[in-house]
Amino acid sequence: MYQSNTGTSLQALAFIIGLFCVCIFGAQATGQEIKSPLSPEDKGNLTEVLRIPAKTQIEIKTVSLRPSRSYTIYVGTRFDFEVEDPIKAWIERWNEKQARKFGKLILTDDLQEADIVLVQYLDFMTEISETIYHPIIATHSGIAVPHREDNKYSPMHAYLLVPQAEGFAMLWHHQRLARYEIMAREKKDSGRKLTNTLARLLKKQQL
Repeated sequence: MYQSNTGTSLQALAFIIGLFCVCIFGAQATGQEIKSPLSPEDKGNLTEVLRIPAKTQIEIKTVSLRPSRSYTIYVGTRFDFEVEDPIKAWIERWNEKQARKFGKLILTDDLQEADIVLVQYLDFMTEISETIYHPIIATHSGIAVPHREDNKYSPMHAYLLVPQAEGFAMLWHHQRLARYEIMAREKKDSGRKLTNTLARLLKKQQL
């Protein structure tokens, strides 16, 4: 009887520890919308992706798009086609189904022509390593077996910018820690947040 209770206790403790680890790190890795000014490092990365002078002003501003039958879109992805291709495919779907009501989206390779700028990139120069120790795992025999899990992450950023006379208004910025083992899915999720945000913005500008 005593051994049976011990095995049950081990199972309960293992579950609690595992849940605690998932909750703590999951909250960090899910991502967050940033509503504060850009750090010098983030601004440096963003200006590098857009290939603009480092002194260019990029500020959080509440601005509205002018209602229009078309908007010119610039997409900056650091030539990451796993990011760029899904965004361009979304723009094609938008033009097939939503352009007549909310405006056509026209892609451009010239940043100077853009009405809206979409940016998504992985900060691959920053690598975060994480080791999670699961000290107790309940097996069928009730024996505790140590377990170690190694993960690697890099910050992924997504921005929605609107050009202004003095630089850019940053309407939205989302940051998440993207896990290397599931990087394709991380990029897809981040891109979906970006295009969903653009869709909401465009639907506010009904003609």
